[in-house]
Amino acid sequence: MPVLEVDGKDLAQSNTISRFVGKLTGLYPADAWEAAMCDETMDAVEDLVSDVTSTMFLPEEEKKAKREALAAGPIPSHLKYLQKKLEANGGKYFAGDSLTIADLKAPILLTRMLRSGMLDYIPADLPDRHAPKLVEHYKRVMDDPDVKAYYAKVGAEL
Repeated sequence: MPVLEVDGKDLAQSNTISRFVGKLTGLYPADAWEAAMCDETMDAVEDLVSDVTSTMFLPEEEKKAKREALAAGPIPSHLKYLQKKLEANGGKYFAGDSLTIADLKAPILLTRMLRSGMLDYIPADLPDRHAPKLVEHYKRVMDDPDVKAYYAKVGAEL
């Protein structure tokens, strides 16, 4: 579980940490509706990531069966749902008209993870086949100058 320590106090849960940091950096909407849209996106991503990560340490045959089942239904459904939410907000951002923590979490955590090819039994092309607008969103976010600068600073590959 991720933990952020601030002034000797611990803060846990990835979405809680994201919202806290987002508020400090201007990446979390001040508008209540836009904040709710942001939260909705992040929670949907977290649900799907939890489904996938729950298979990590299963015996191989059970992992294969569970991941194939996820790839056959829940993953495409989540991807289509997220794409629909993105399109409903104009297709560029998940909440409002600027980059938010939801725009960072959805493409970087979810789309990148699924397209990586590192998840056995989950086809890497699922996002491309089921939610091409999410893939475009991922590419747009990864091309953002601030995102590029961050990845360069930490020495991570885009």
